[in-house]
Amino acid sequence: MKDLKSVKRIISELTEIMTKKQKKKSVIVFASMIICSLLELLSVSVIYPFLDAMVDMDNMSEKWYAHIIYKIWPEITPVTMVLFIGIIIIIVFLLKNCVALLCTYIQQKFSASFLRELSTLMLESYLKRPYEFFVNTNSAVIIRGINGDTSAAYQVMLSIFEFLTSFLTAVMIGVYLLYTDLFVAVGALLLAGICFLVIVYGFKKKLKYAGQAFIDANTKQFMYSYQAVNGIKEITVMDRRGIFIEQYEKASKIVEKLNVTNNFINACPDRILEGVCVGGFIGIACIRIAIGTDAIHFIPVLGAFALGAFKILPSISKMSSRINNIVYNQARLTICYDNIREARQIEKDNIGMREENTSSQYLTDSNTFVFENNIEIKDVVWRYKNSNDSVLNGLCLKINKGESIALIGASGSGKTTLADMLLGLFKPQSGSIIVDGTDIYSIPHEWAKTIGYVPQSVYLIDDTIKANVAFGIPEDMVQEDKVWDAISKAQLGDFVSGLPNGINTVVGERGVKFSGGQRQRIAIARALYENPEILILDEATSALDTETENAVMESIDALIGQKTLIIIAHRLTTIRNCDRVYEIKDGIAFERQKEEVL
Repeated sequence: MKDLKSVKRIISELTEIMTKKQKKKSVIVFASMIICSLLELLSVSVIYPFLDAMVDMDNMSEKWYAHIIYKIWPEITPVTMVLFIGIIIIIVFLLKNCVALLCTYIQQKFSASFLRELSTLMLESYLKRPYEFFVNTNSAVIIRGINGDTSAAYQVMLSIFEFLTSFLTAVMIGVYLLYTDLFVAVGALLLAGICFLVIVYGFKKKLKYAGQAFIDANTKQFMYSYQAVNGIKEITVMDRRGIFIEQYEKASKIVEKLNVTNNFINACPDRILEGVCVGGFIGIACIRIAIGTDAIHFIPVLGAFALGAFKILPSISKMSSRINNIVYNQARLTICYDNIREARQIEKDNIGMREENTSSQYLTDSNTFVFENNIEIKDVVWRYKNSNDSVLNGLCLKINKGESIALIGASGSGKTTLADMLLGLFKPQSGSIIVDGTDIYSIPHEWAKTIGYVPQSVYLIDDTIKANVAFGIPEDMVQEDKVWDAISKAQLGDFVSGLPNGINTVVGERGVKFSGGQRQRIAIARALYENPEILILDEATSALDTETENAVMESIDALIGQKTLIIIAHRLTTIRNCDRVYEIKDGIAFERQKEEVL
């Protein structure tokens, strides 16, 4: 009963993550399996008449298959009949193998398509998660999920197809052998069935444990390699290469051991079944001869069973190894299923919120929110997961359109948390953030177009300045006039114009080919590309030296009056031109006079 529930769960999880199109295609795949199995049955069934005709030509007229041939070709001789049956066998085998190759192609194409679509779906499902998920989840887990767990789900899908193909083949040929010789067939199938059950249930617990252990070890592989590549500068300076290599190798050894275990167990069925088959086959033949069975009549049966065994044994072996493979990868299939299901629920909830507010007067015909008056932060409370201490505790704040507001406070006071809320990344446990009478969380897409963001740590991709400013927009859709306008507003126009390739200059991975100030200005240009009404700068100059900071602040100060600015500052000199200053302390916003803090 437990095993039946496990099978139902696997099938349920697979069908849940499959698209409607994939489900329709799976019917074609299953039909191809049935056709392959029928052709395998046909290829085995034509062997018996051929062998029977060869050893007993004198009694050809008594054979059932001869009666059929005589109706088609009355003048045929026994020798010609043997040749005729032989030609039929060749044609059947050629046809069977051609169709089998086609069926294999259909199965492989479907499975490969499933892997591609699933990995894309996994990436999509992760990107639809709340920002808090990424704060609480190691990036190695996410990368493993997109690349590793999807491959495991693909292996489960492929294993199910191969299991069903082998199962149908074994059943059809088994039924034929029962019809040919009941005694031999029952003995052979009983022996093969016992071996199958011993192999599957004997290794089940070990494989299930190995599959779960592989997830943990593989995650560490991703984590250590990611840390090593991204921290190469610090690792080199501190001479810690050996430590990271050692950590990665330790995790790799566990993965190696688990893969060896899985591959060894999957190789066992062939060896076990081969030995049992040869012994059982000879034993049954000896018993039949010992009880007085006529050897002449038994040889065709023996030949048919030999070919049947040649077909059934690989099928049984493949069935057991594929079940083992499913057990080994089941845990990672469940990870894919859980992640996609949760993401779909999140998307469903968000769609529901949007539909509820689409009639708002604050949405234009193009479905874009228009910021006109003010932002009201009302009694906002927020705390980290599994923490009883509130970072923000009933915070209230009102920001008028066109104002430049500075947020100051000690490290950990909640400035960045408040900024993340204004960006729509975090949702308060209580309270609300209202813009012109509309909750920002009810219009996530419209709000995203209204707001720009410049972080302290700039993320630049290894691409051109143009691609980094128009971040994420396909190249053929990038508007170069908007790129230049944003670069100009970020006070970077003269520098970019002086470059040989202009906006097509490659910045290098994480912008290593540019200075800190230049990277920061590219980030400002990125935030301004869509010409947002509101701009949030989260300690955007704190990592720069004083001279570079002053140059970047000129770019920011030039935006005062043109945009609504919310500036989170560590260095108080950066807020001298702000209209109002608020100190975040004990989870509450206190307005301060600039003279008090400068």
